[in-house]
Amino acid sequence: MPSERWAPCKSCWKALGGCYSRYTRKVRRCFRPERDRTSTRYLRLPVDPDDNGVRLSCTNAVHTTKYTYWNFIPLNLIEQFHRLANWYFLLVVILNIVLGLFGAAISFLPLLFVLTITFIKDFYEDHQRRKADRANNTQKCRRLVDGEERSLEWRDIRVGDIIFLSNTETIPADLLLLASEGDRCFLETVNLDGESNLKRRTPLFQELPEGMPVAEWVAHLHCTVSFSPPTRDLTLSQGLLQCSPATLQMLGVSLPPEGAAFCDQNMLLRGCNLRNVDWAVGLTLYTGKETKAVLNIGSHPTKRSKLEKLINITVLTLMGILLVMCITVSVGVAIWDDEHLPEFPVSGTSSNGWDAFVAFWDSVIVFQVMVPIALYLTLEPLKFICSQLIGLDLVLYDPETDTRAGVRALNIPENLGQVQHLFADKTGTLTANEMRLRHVYASTRNEVVDVPEPVTTPSDDDPAAAAGALPSADS
Repeated sequence: MPSERWAPCKSCWKALGGCYSRYTRKVRRCFRPERDRTSTRYLRLPVDPDDNGVRLSCTNAVHTTKYTYWNFIPLNLIEQFHRLANWYFLLVVILNIVLGLFGAAISFLPLLFVLTITFIKDFYEDHQRRKADRANNTQKCRRLVDGEERSLEWRDIRVGDIIFLSNTETIPADLLLLASEGDRCFLETVNLDGESNLKRRTPLFQELPEGMPVAEWVAHLHCTVSFSPPTRDLTLSQGLLQCSPATLQMLGVSLPPEGAAFCDQNMLLRGCNLRNVDWAVGLTLYTGKETKAVLNIGSHPTKRSKLEKLINITVLTLMGILLVMCITVSVGVAIWDDEHLPEFPVSGTSSNGWDAFVAFWDSVIVFQVMVPIALYLTLEPLKFICSQLIGLDLVLYDPETDTRAGVRALNIPENLGQVQHLFADKTGTLTANEMRLRHVYASTRNEVVDVPEPVTTPSDDDPAAAAGALPSADS
């Protein structure tokens, strides 16, 4: 009975301890020395946790979000004030507070509404990225440790871990292919470079001793690996794997005396899928932000549509007209004071220059309706609603994969379908082209031409119809 009574308390204490350990790891990671990104790296198997190369290696967690919970408000404010209209509305609010011609609180409401709507839209977009990152980082894979298979999440993979892969499984990190069923395997890199043809990969150890389980074979593997630093080039990977003669004799495998050199033909890259092989074993060399898939992602620049750029130019033009009108009013006030104030001398009056200066800013507030703030009050909600309608459109729904159209950038939904250039890739690769031309709109002729869809039946002898399942050697 007492143990059952204290069971919930123990579970809560264990959860708190896990949160504390994760927090302390993050803090230590901020103060640890940065690893050299240019020199050759070395790895010894079995892996020593205190090894400097392993200790300084980055985690396998990938984060593609643009903001964090701590810097979202300041960074998003800086991003929003790239719009000229927001600076103008802020200037009007400051003038209302200083001069007090109209209610300051009322003049601040439109600007606050625009900023809040944009806050919600950008937070939702970044939250969707965070959910996708969490789903990606928490995928399960299998690691071979001490002759056993242990399940772990992608984010917990470290350099030196040996990963066991099955057919059609997604590769969690950049791995060196040690062994596989047979003397080759194939890699589907459509998520990496967009090519649907399969790439051939060759394991370093062509043959394994008969009757020995793969996990036991990996447990007896003692070797040293030297490899190049991470790079964005998908075809640039090289290194050397060396094993002692006693280890080779015990494992029943053969390698050159100087070691086995490897290149990109022996690498399995993160995000690709294993094909046409039942199993494969890979050694983790690069993790997280050092993998080629993440290095080629780059930053997330803010995308601006043509409509927003046109609005900025229009607002700038209106602000120029407003500036001319305010200058005209201030000059007129100065001329009127110069002509009429001497006829009516009043003690304590201000100078003509000061009256013209005050008249200029008064005119800015009076003529503030020239810049249409209602346009911004309606534009941001309409963009958000339009992006949601795109996801609900049944025409853009794929029933085969049960996938709806997803809007990743909520700033440019109005750019959908606007094509400036068409490129045709005819390099001899066997691909199944699913793009179908339906309508053509020429701005010079101001007309839409409907292109009828050809009715053709693909023959069995057509090589393009069966291109998706043809493995080809990597050229």
